Amino acid sequence: MFKRSQIINYLLSALVVGALINFASSKMKDFAHGILHINLSDGGMVGVAIALFFLVCGICYVAEEVIKYAQQQSAKRKIEEDLKEQQIFNQRMNAYLKSRNNLKG
Repeated sequence: MFKRSQIINYLLSALVVGALINFASSKMKDFAHGILHINLSDGGMVGVAIALFFLVCGICYVAEEVIKYAQQQSAKRKIEEDLKEQQIFNQRMNAYLKSRNNLKG
C-alpha cells in the first residue's frame, strides 16, 4: 500500500501547509488589528482568503490575456515585416532581371 517514505512525505507536507496557513492567518489578523483596527473572526478570515484567491485568479487571467494579445500582435508585426522584406526583394530582383534583359537585348 503506502511506503514509509510516502507516509512521512504526506505528514511533513501537511505540517508545512498547516504551519504556513497558521502563519498567514496570524499575519492577516495582526495586519487587520494593527492597521485597520478590526478584529477578524474565523469567518472573516475565510472571507478574506476567498477574496484574495479570486483576486489572484483574476490577476492571473488578465495577465494571461495580455500575454496572449502581445504574442498575437508580435506575430502580426513579424508577418508584416517579412512581407515588406519579400516585396523589397522582389522589386530588386525584377529590376536586376530587367537590367539583364536590357543588356542582352
